[in-house]
Amino acid sequence: MTTTERALDNNTPSRVASPDTSTHDADTHEITLVLPTSAQEVKDFKLLHVDPDELVIGRNARAFKHEDLDPDFVHDLSDRGNYVPIIARFDAHGQLVVRDGQVRTHGLREAKRLAVDKHGDESTWHKALVLAQEHDITDERAAEIERLVEQHGANFLRFAMTEADHLRTVQGLLELGVEPEKVGKKLRLKANDAAVLVAVAKSTHAAELAHQGVLGLSESAVIAEFEAFGDENEAVAALTEVAQSNPRHLHQTAQRLREARTERLAVQIAAAELAAQGVTVIERPDTLYGPQIRQIADLRPTARTRPGSTLSVKRHSTCPGHAAFLSFRRTWQDREGAVTVIHVCTDFQKHKHAERNAEPGQTLLEGPTNATSGGGTQQGPTTAEKKAYRKTVIANGKAWDLATIKRMEALELFAKRRSLSQAEDTWLEAMRATSSRYADAASKGHRLALKLLGWDTKFAGYGNKPSLRAEILKAKPERARIISMVMVLAAVEQGASRRTTWENPSDEEIAYFAKLQTLKLQTMEPTGLADWELSDVEALVLNRSAPVDAAVIAAVVDELEVEATPDDEDGDTDLDDGDTPEALHTPATVIDTETRAVEHDHELAPDQ
Repeated sequence: MTTTERALDNNTPSRVASPDTSTHDADTHEITLVLPTSAQEVKDFKLLHVDPDELVIGRNARAFKHEDLDPDFVHDLSDRGNYVPIIARFDAHGQLVVRDGQVRTHGLREAKRLAVDKHGDESTWHKALVLAQEHDITDERAAEIERLVEQHGANFLRFAMTEADHLRTVQGLLELGVEPEKVGKKLRLKANDAAVLVAVAKSTHAAELAHQGVLGLSESAVIAEFEAFGDENEAVAALTEVAQSNPRHLHQTAQRLREARTERLAVQIAAAELAAQGVTVIERPDTLYGPQIRQIADLRPTARTRPGSTLSVKRHSTCPGHAAFLSFRRTWQDREGAVTVIHVCTDFQKHKHAERNAEPGQTLLEGPTNATSGGGTQQGPTTAEKKAYRKTVIANGKAWDLATIKRMEALELFAKRRSLSQAEDTWLEAMRATSSRYADAASKGHRLALKLLGWDTKFAGYGNKPSLRAEILKAKPERARIISMVMVLAAVEQGASRRTTWENPSDEEIAYFAKLQTLKLQTMEPTGLADWELSDVEALVLNRSAPVDAAVIAAVVDELEVEATPDDEDGDTDLDDGDTPEALHTPATVIDTETRAVEHDHELAPDQ
């Protein structure tokens, strides 16, 4: 209800008495009064004065440390008491449990202690002013859940809470049986924030690190992810070390460990399936071109079989030397990855097979090993240096695949930006003027750039160049600069090699990776956006290690793993006794490296 009255114009301070209006003219004005006519007495609440030591502080959303008490706050309580009431409720046992006012309660207790120590008289301290609710609770568990939610709202929605305070609230709710998916809704948290808090709260080690302040919530969530697996103790230890010593590499390390886990589980499943079929599963051999072991894809059934013929998995399955090893690869186009089964013969000469392209009647292909010709025995012993280098090549190739996925994800996000500094124009112009890869990409329609920009279906192909030009011309200058940068970066990226870029980068590749470091790229991680960082294998581009001896490089071929033909095919007939090798000789089939393995990371469709 409102009413209008004439009132004194009272601008004088409250400590100064107003003039006597009976003897002085008063300057008056009209004011509007808002009267609480709808107010009702809350009958189940009482306003009490209570000894603060007789209040019970139960489970609380906010952690309390005695040293956090502000001395001025305590002195104010000593002088005036708490003029803002503490909210409390009687429980089933008659205890007065604080719902809102933990810090005030601790402050009043400290004020009481100081007064007694100083004066020895308990009458000199103020009792707590408490607004107490009578006990009418039938479900103590529900009441405790409600109290935690109220405390979280009082602190988080009005005052700053620490990450540990949020975490403590979530842990309490989970312990009380609140379903994880409902925690965020009760606390009015964003979905991603709730997911992070619940994950950490359910993890003993990660939660402990967060409570101790060793790690933040986002870092702890990464560790919680691996702790939840139950069998990743080494990964948890490694991530904890990285989070404390080199936090910028935490997400990168976590991604590598995720990929390793995915690969390990996928390989285990494939190995179990092969074992069930009676196939012996072996580790990848040191070399695929030694004197004994060969991929079935590089063999024909016998020396008498027509050169170039294939040896199928089905036909070889009865051979005593039949075995297989497993290879796992993930690319930007196939981010889930897939297991490839590489069937081999563990001693092909002993079991009378021949290299696929060996001369008629011969077991071995003459000449040194050659991965692209599908045969040949490696010359000379496999030294420790060669073995180590081969392992490096294989490991760095796999690491490059994973790094490429994150790098391309970062470029996809970069391509969505609206602006780029004009200071980048000089670098862009220099690259456009001198980069052979840029010229090649332009002649082919900038296929990778269009994919990064999300235009691959809209503007791909030579016939759409006018439409692409028109689209770029519509952009504001700062956005057009982003488009131009994406086209230059994608052109160099298109030619990056998982085999050579990390070991022997070109000047263009060095300039490319140096530029990536300056663009403040980001990737989307499970805990949200994170800064992109060069991986260890990418860092080799800018910090080249000591060169490897050329003889070692020449001796270690880039061995390509090839899936064998699963079933028998025609055209693998044996030589008849009357046939001469010359009559039945067919030119050795040279297997194109493009059919054996993909060297580059970006397999895009041909121009339309």
